[in-house]
Amino acid sequence: NEHGADVLRLWVASQDYQDDIPFSHDILARVADTYRSIRNTLRILLANVADFDSAKDSVPQDQWTELDQYIHAQYRILVHTVLIDYRAYKFSQVYHSVNRFCAVELSALYVDVLKDRLYCNARGDRSRRAAQTVIYDVLEGLTKLLAPLIPFTAEETWRFAGHLDSVHAQVFPPTTDMVDSYALLERWQALLKIRTTVNGRLEAARRD
Repeated sequence: NEHGADVLRLWVASQDYQDDIPFSHDILARVADTYRSIRNTLRILLANVADFDSAKDSVPQDQWTELDQYIHAQYRILVHTVLIDYRAYKFSQVYHSVNRFCAVELSALYVDVLKDRLYCNARGDRSRRAAQTVIYDVLEGLTKLLAPLIPFTAEETWRFAGHLDSVHAQVFPPTTDMVDSYALLERWQALLKIRTTVNGRLEAARRD
C-alpha cells in the first residue's frame, strides 16, 4: 500500500537470488528511491520530446554533436549488457546497470548539459532536434528494457510517448556493433575525468 507493485517488483529484481535475501522497510525504501530516480528520468525524457515528431524531426547521426554520439554509444552499451544479463537471469545486474545509466549518464550529464539547447534554442533548431532524436531513441529503448521490471510504469511511459499499442507487445531494442565508437568513448572518458576535476575546483571556489 505504501510503495506499490512496481517498487516491490524492482526490489525482487535488485536481489541476488544466489545468496540469502535480506528484507527490511529501510531496504524497500532505498529501492523506492531508485524507482523514483528512474521514473523521474523517464518523465524528463518524455517532457523533452513533447514537440518532437520522429517521422519528420529526426536528425541523422552524422549531424549529432559529440556529446549526443557519446550518450547514444553508452545507451547501446547498456542495451548489449542488459540483454546478456536478461538471458542469464541476472536481474540484479539489469537493475544496477539501468539505475547507473539513468542517474549518471542521463540525469547527471546529458540532461544537465542539454538545458541550454533544449530550453533556449529555437524550436526547430538543428542541434535541439539532434538532442531530441537521441532522447527519443533512448526513451523508447529504455522503456522496453524496463518493461519486465516495472511493467505498469513502462506501460504508462509508452502510452505517454504516443504509442497506441502495449510496450509488452514489443521486442527489445537490437544490439549494434560498437567498434566505430571505441575512439569516441575513450576520448569522452578522458574529458569527463577533466570535468570531474574542474567541478571539484568550482565547488571549492563556491564554498570560499
